[in-house]
Amino acid sequence: MSPGCKHCYAERTATHPRYARGFPNGFDFTIRPDWFGQPSHLRKPKLIFANSMSDFLHEKMPLETLKQLFRIMGSCPRHTFQILTKRHERLVELAPSLQWHDIWMGVSIENQDCVERADFLKRVPAKVRFLSCEPLIGPLELNLDGIHWVLIGGESGPRCRPMPPEIVPGFLYSESIAVMSAESKSFKTWNLIAACIAVGMGKSWLGFDCCLQARVLYCNLELMDPMFQRRINSVASAMGTTRQALKGHVDFLNLKGQPNGIDRVLGRLRSYHSPDDPWRLVVIDPVYKLYGTGDGKEIENSTSAISAMFEKLENFAHEYKTAVFLAHHFKKGPKGAISDIDLGSGSGVFARAPDSLLFLRQKEERNALPFFGIFRRLNHLVRVLELETSGRFSSEMIQWT
Repeated sequence: MSPGCKHCYAERTATHPRYARGFPNGFDFTIRPDWFGQPSHLRKPKLIFANSMSDFLHEKMPLETLKQLFRIMGSCPRHTFQILTKRHERLVELAPSLQWHDIWMGVSIENQDCVERADFLKRVPAKVRFLSCEPLIGPLELNLDGIHWVLIGGESGPRCRPMPPEIVPGFLYSESIAVMSAESKSFKTWNLIAACIAVGMGKSWLGFDCCLQARVLYCNLELMDPMFQRRINSVASAMGTTRQALKGHVDFLNLKGQPNGIDRVLGRLRSYHSPDDPWRLVVIDPVYKLYGTGDGKEIENSTSAISAMFEKLENFAHEYKTAVFLAHHFKKGPKGAISDIDLGSGSGVFARAPDSLLFLRQKEERNALPFFGIFRRLNHLVRVLELETSGRFSSEMIQWT
């Protein structure tokens, strides 16, 4: 059916010798009329998952049998019946022929490729329309208009696929892409150096305790080396460590002045990769240096070019099981009417492709930069970074607003 079916618990149960009496045909499609009367014998109201081991919308299910099942559910109004399917197209095709009563209807959605099932479900006249986002094996962006209930869960069982490990709670995890955007001279580099030190040394970053201590890489494409080194030393000192202590935990690669473009940069990173001690976080600063030669503004505003760039970054993240964190810049001009998610300069792909977005915005209060986080369209997170006027990083830089 789809990737969520790969380790189906129902198939595992139906084919197990322990349950042979209940499933004489194993996992083959089977109609059991002898079970149809069970709900009518239950006197107390129940919430009944009518097809936990099957799919009522299976291609082999006769329409007349399906109508019979719906009539039986309608004859037991004391119960609440839930039906779940992955066959959204057949659901919409047959829905007008069925008596819906108070039946709850749901579809399974395990990743972004299956999101269209929700759109089909919205066309069904069920009392409650719900989504079962389990096993959730990939990130989702959902329009929940017309949806009443959402279930979310991971995959379980002996062959379950592991979730990528978190690096920064709720924001950064292995194989994800994150983007930090801000005005020029808004401490992006300082914050990203701090992120590298926090993950590499097991410290906190922006008030979050890092979930994973691992080797990281900061790839500098813009700053001259003396300035870059001074910033590393300043941030390390403010975070209670030294440049010497970072060795073996945080790598700094300075490619300023060298031919760039995403293929060249990723090629260099691959050449430095150590399979015995891999990076779990790679910071690339700034992202516009990945555009290569040509008109940078034209490339940045090209949906196809930026989509291709993110696809290469995602392939790199997946290949090396690492998170990629990019430094980006805001659009030029007034921003009062621009929503947070669209603050980043260039193509709208910058708002859609990353798994997490972080924005540093100017604030009228002296020495303060609030940040806004968008984590796969969850609620915004607002905090204030207190930065000393000298440009040094304060070790007490976080306050809740």
